[in-house]
Amino acid sequence: MSEYLFRGKNICVTGGLGSIGSEIGRGILKFNPEKVVVVDNRETEIFYSKMYSPSPIIKYEVADVRNYDSIEHIFKNIDIVFHCAAMKHVTICEDVPIEAINTNVIGTKNVIDACINNKVDKMIFISTDKAANPINVMGATKLLAEKTVMAIAAKKKDIRTKFGIVRFGNVLYSRGSVLEIWNRQLLEGSPINLTDGEMTRFFMSIPECVNLIFT
Repeated sequence: MSEYLFRGKNICVTGGLGSIGSEIGRGILKFNPEKVVVVDNRETEIFYSKMYSPSPIIKYEVADVRNYDSIEHIFKNIDIVFHCAAMKHVTICEDVPIEAINTNVIGTKNVIDACINNKVDKMIFISTDKAANPINVMGATKLLAEKTVMAIAAKKKDIRTKFGIVRFGNVLYSRGSVLEIWNRQLLEGSPINLTDGEMTRFFMSIPECVNLIFT
């Protein structure tokens, strides 16, 4: 199914230098796309990614989803958008909730509008299990982003763009993930921090997450 969807297509990944976004970009290359556009707002990482790009069909764009004009022109002639750009760290979102709203909610609305205005075929929004009955800012903003995607998909029946949403559990070894933190604490000889000893976590590897998206 993925080969049929991606072969010969122009594909864009927002937040394309993050843990999931970069794995999506690498995974798509197996299916012979025409072009993969990696969008991120981290200038230095874009600089080095361009220098050591694994494929000539990958194009890198410095842009920020919080600014509609920054991304609108990038979506021209794009067939599929994977929207991964987000603020995802719970504690940071608690500290600066306005920034979380600007990125996770308004940024998602900008991506939706840019997809619709450029007649993109499909937009896949990457969400989180924390959007289920959220108790923190990060989960709440991702739920609002989901609701925005669903509301526009339901109301605008005459548009070309089709929308999808994928939620993940805890992603092993994504940036700032609990295993990354525990490994550092072990190396430093520090105590292992637990949210709650009775807590149950549902883990997925990064490749498992990407396989879920592609199906």
